Amino acid sequence: MAIHKGDYTAIPADVLYPVLIGYRPVFANAVFIVMASSAIGVAVDRDHIGALSDMMTWARAHATPAIVQATLPPRMTLAPGDALARMARLIARDLVKPVKGTGLTAVAETALPFAGTRWFWGDDAAKVAELFCLPTLRAVEPELVDRLIDTILALSRDGIIQRRLGPAEARVEVAETTDFRVLGTFVITSGDLSRGRVRQAIRFNDGRTRPIVCFVPGTLECEWRGRRLTCDIAASIFAHSIEQHGDHVLLRHVSTIRHPDDVMRELGTVTCTYTLAAGRSAVAVDLVVTPARFVTLRDISVTSGLGELNELGWFDTITSLSEMGDVAITEAPLGLPLTGKNPAYFGFWESRALPGHATGVHIVPDDGPPVEIAGTVDGERIASLQWRYRSRSATRHKPFVIRDERLVTAGGYYDRAPEYRALVRETDPAWCRDPSMTYDTGVELNAVATWLFFAINGHYGNVPLARIAALRAWYDRHLALYLDHLRLDEPNRHERIFVRGLAFAILSLDTAARAFPDACYRDTADQLTEALLGTEVAVGGIDDAGIFGSGLPEAAWRPELDSQCAALLALGRMAYAPEAAAALSPAIARGLAALRISIPTGSSYGNDPLDHPTIVIGRHRQDDDLIDTGFWTYKLGLALRAFHIIAHGAEIGVINLPTPLRAHLADLDRTAREALLYAAECRNDVIEVRTSFNAGETNSETQPWVALGLVSDLERVIVGEPTMVDASLRFFRFPHV
Repeated sequence: MAIHKGDYTAIPADVLYPVLIGYRPVFANAVFIVMASSAIGVAVDRDHIGALSDMMTWARAHATPAIVQATLPPRMTLAPGDALARMARLIARDLVKPVKGTGLTAVAETALPFAGTRWFWGDDAAKVAELFCLPTLRAVEPELVDRLIDTILALSRDGIIQRRLGPAEARVEVAETTDFRVLGTFVITSGDLSRGRVRQAIRFNDGRTRPIVCFVPGTLECEWRGRRLTCDIAASIFAHSIEQHGDHVLLRHVSTIRHPDDVMRELGTVTCTYTLAAGRSAVAVDLVVTPARFVTLRDISVTSGLGELNELGWFDTITSLSEMGDVAITEAPLGLPLTGKNPAYFGFWESRALPGHATGVHIVPDDGPPVEIAGTVDGERIASLQWRYRSRSATRHKPFVIRDERLVTAGGYYDRAPEYRALVRETDPAWCRDPSMTYDTGVELNAVATWLFFAINGHYGNVPLARIAALRAWYDRHLALYLDHLRLDEPNRHERIFVRGLAFAILSLDTAARAFPDACYRDTADQLTEALLGTEVAVGGIDDAGIFGSGLPEAAWRPELDSQCAALLALGRMAYAPEAAAALSPAIARGLAALRISIPTGSSYGNDPLDHPTIVIGRHRQDDDLIDTGFWTYKLGLALRAFHIIAHGAEIGVINLPTPLRAHLADLDRTAREALLYAAECRNDVIEVRTSFNAGETNSETQPWVALGLVSDLERVIVGEPTMVDASLRFFRFPHV
């Protein structure tokens, strides 16, 4: 059946709804979507199937209830182990991919490239690795977990764990020089060359792309025949161009230096060229001062810089690295102007943001260091920056050439200046490593700790001791860096705590402590648990209810269901530890009380409303705006994982839950399970859990987290509770693949 995107409401809802439920898209363009009753996967460009969600919402709302009920496919009952194997089998079949030319194995976001991109995220490799650490799954895919951990190691050769891998790309998407757009592997470069404005944004597929830096030309000052001249480079632009040369793109604007008394006389030009190369995340910037014939310019001073910083971020800290290797870190208002430092590298960054989200801009001069770095400030943050270079003279045959390289990142440990200087220079001709840091450091730590737990306890047979030693050294190194950058002793520490990441760091420490009881991991886990408890904020309108989040109590911020459930999972796991803290049970109780069951009628984080009950969390019981829901099924997977371990802990007495809260927990578990299973499909020998009820497929975050939520094998083994059992699961069974 071919469905016209703009005219689908002309189809009776009772006809359209069964087609959308039982058929799969096999072709799509800007006008039509073609559905077929028998297809393998989704063989269409996902840029053109977004309308399916709107079609599904409309058809379900307008179809008669009897049709909706009759359209539901029959269910089949599976034992937990069988269901887990089928969910894992889909990951291995559809999402695990070789990274060509690297020898690495990674996890793709989706089975087919999404929005024309093929990125492999490091945290997705970690999420899948944690699942496949289970001995039952490792027996089926004996090399997979080790290959995925090798990919994590390849993304963390130094201090930071880099975010993702992607194929090298530099492509002009819009060639209009006054409103251009160039796609790089991880960066989008855009702007207006006629004004000298070049903006860069980190590239995403989910609406998060926004400009984070704007490169601007500065001024030229020089002496000619004893007279001092000044040229505003941006205001003097007379030519501009964009050129694609194979695997690199040149952006260029040219300005005129004119005689102060005779504007028709040209004394020279200033040419600024930006080189965007596939295989490089940094942009090379060349600024060339070329005097006219028979003209000699002397005592030249030229600046280049960044503008609009106070509009694009909260850049408040400067890091510089001298040629001798000395690192200096200063707060912006006190650190400007930066003179006499002769930096071989300098960077500007947001010290108040979460490390995994903080923006940084990095500059490495190629033709000698600038003599001065100056700027303007807006309160405590930088508004604009300029760095100045000098030359004694320039002629037509010996122009003044300045070259530097610039890199933007959206997450990092920015005090590590030598590492960022190296990242600016990094070249990957085929597959690039995103220089931005992972969001989910805790997830990567947890994957490695889980592998170590099973290896140390003999579940993997004879594992080389060198492998165990190498992974433990990796874990210790990155754990130490994570702890250093949390800066828990500072008053504004909440600004640097990503609750979900902190929760997984605690999980990793609990697992590591069970693998290495004589180490200090248990003490560190207790310290981080105390920090997690310190993020709790009371919920308005509900007695004894608390949200774990990074915002201040008096501020308006939206809670996150996945962070809340990850916090409950970490607190629940810590309750099984020897000498568990007395504060855990009350905190778990308050965290559960903050979760409600509701049918969301409005949007949350831009998501569609639902027509079935799910879990909801909000700052206030009556709040319909600052809420998050179980629209995305990975959040429900995390919720179920937390509910399992808490419910079992209450049964055996390690967690003290009042009887009404136990009943509430049972209701939450049942609601989350039913809502999640609405998005699950059993087809032949695999189970796919779609990213949402309205979505067409799963992804690399949803499938592993839902698997670990529906089947609690991992928690059962790690905490040593064989009586923690799962009920059978009933999935919708579809007759075709």
